[in-house]
Amino acid sequence: MNDDEIEDALARCHESAALRNRLADAAADFIQRKRYAEALRIFDAIVELGGLAPAHYCNATWIVQKDNTGLELDAARSRRYLAACLPHAPGNPAIHLNAAAVFTELGEIDDAISQLIAARDRGVDVTPFLGEPLFAPLRRHARWSELASRQKADAKTPAATGSVPAWAAFLDAEQFAELRALVVDHLREWFLPFDERTIDEGRVEIKIDFMRNVRRFELEPLARRCHETPRAQWKVHVTEWLRFAAGPPSPAPTLPPPVTVAADSLEPETEAFVLQHVPGLAAEWRGATPKEIDDLERRVGRPLPRFYRWFLSKMGHDMGPLSWGRVDFTIDAVRAKVEPGDANLIIGVAEEDIMPLDMIYDLDQPARDDAQVWNASGGPETETLRERFVEAWLEQYRIELLPSRRRGFVNGPRGEVLARIAPVMTTLGFDAPIPTGAFRGFFTRDDAAMSLRSSLDDGELFIFSLGCVDEVTTQAVLRAVQRAPSLTIEMSSLEM
Repeated sequence: MNDDEIEDALARCHESAALRNRLADAAADFIQRKRYAEALRIFDAIVELGGLAPAHYCNATWIVQKDNTGLELDAARSRRYLAACLPHAPGNPAIHLNAAAVFTELGEIDDAISQLIAARDRGVDVTPFLGEPLFAPLRRHARWSELASRQKADAKTPAATGSVPAWAAFLDAEQFAELRALVVDHLREWFLPFDERTIDEGRVEIKIDFMRNVRRFELEPLARRCHETPRAQWKVHVTEWLRFAAGPPSPAPTLPPPVTVAADSLEPETEAFVLQHVPGLAAEWRGATPKEIDDLERRVGRPLPRFYRWFLSKMGHDMGPLSWGRVDFTIDAVRAKVEPGDANLIIGVAEEDIMPLDMIYDLDQPARDDAQVWNASGGPETETLRERFVEAWLEQYRIELLPSRRRGFVNGPRGEVLARIAPVMTTLGFDAPIPTGAFRGFFTRDDAAMSLRSSLDDGELFIFSLGCVDEVTTQAVLRAVQRAPSLTIEMSSLEM
């Protein structure tokens, strides 16, 4: 975004979460360029409005620290940022680490120690940070022993020799060198200046009792997080990724309790799913009125699918934390694109000038009280908008939060893959959160979640994403799927 675009977006930032996320991207760019005052000006406008990606809340708690920017401490600002960002820490535990620093600068030492403990308990190795000068006041506090005792226990881990850091004490030097080379090589492809020292700084002092093969695509989440955050936070992200790649899984987040939705909901299954798994959604989404939806339907000149009416009634003006970066799904944006009587209805307006990839309904292809979705590049994406959204929501709010994850491919007879997998998942105790067709499958259990997708012109090859509470559960699910008739799985570290 250029300066004029930023000013315009700041004036309209209350309108949509998509706009606020674009502004947060601009703030992240300012942080990388050390233009801290400009980044703070953006976060001042958007941080309390909600709907930001977890990485942006992490950036907000980083930029508000005097220790990072050298700017004067603004205690009122720091407290506003803490109140806005801490509810999102379960999705990005590094927020706890930043919050500890903010509380320390405010002189609220007990709260600072509580945040360090929360970061530790959610899988962040806080040990490398405890010796930083910023945290010196904590060492005189009565609760310091709660952290120091854990630090002492970790110190019992046998020290590694040579270039192998302490976290890799149970890997030999050759194994660790191979893993480190893979990480460094791949992240350089993402134009990130990683080197061996960066990887060593991201050490995790835990016992590693297995070492699996790591495919290159599994490094993508790490690279994406580092793109979105200042370099000072990279070692935290490396720590979390190394724990996933080569160590025992971190504790799984507690599953939120089920949610009861209104009896007259147009989409009870979908609504119950998102309200259960997306923190704060009910307070942040903002729907269109029945009159606005009816007016749009009249303008389109044909009935709107039931799912789309539900979506507009809940998120027609603001999707809250479910907002998509650079795609505007608001009813105002859709209304401006309507061609009366046309079966192709633009329902997601891409904010790109050169090659906009708008999301389009084909109202001549109805399915399950919804309709087929295309993108502007010319290809059908999913049989329904419901499936397109739930796929993204399941990945972000269930699969990505589980500590043991796998991605890969399932291949089988055309049109029969999901029909063969579904009974296996039912036997394993999984439920399907929403009804789907032959090209998308979603399965959830208290300790695991899985999604599968195939292109609409295929139906033989499916990409799957699986998240589980631990490695044992992951292997059990994969073995069960592999035993289904005429199915083959290709993925990393599948031990049959």
